[in-house]
Amino acid sequence: MSWALRSVGHRSPGLHAEALALAQTLQTFASAPARWIGRDTLRDLSRPAVLALATRKAAKKAPKRPA
Repeated sequence: MSWALRSVGHRSPGLHAEALALAQTLQTFASAPARWIGRDTLRDLSRPAVLALATRKAAKKAPKRPA
């Protein structure tokens, strides 16, 4: 679950924000595995390099405008 959520968060800035929000929500769960997933995901997605990667990936996939 953790790797899937982190992978989604690496795809685009919008998905990055959604994955961060879900990770923060998971940290509030009573279940220890859910809290671990939330912490692990937040640790990865909170790095500035990850947001930069998501931004670059989104820019690559953006449709090219004719010159």
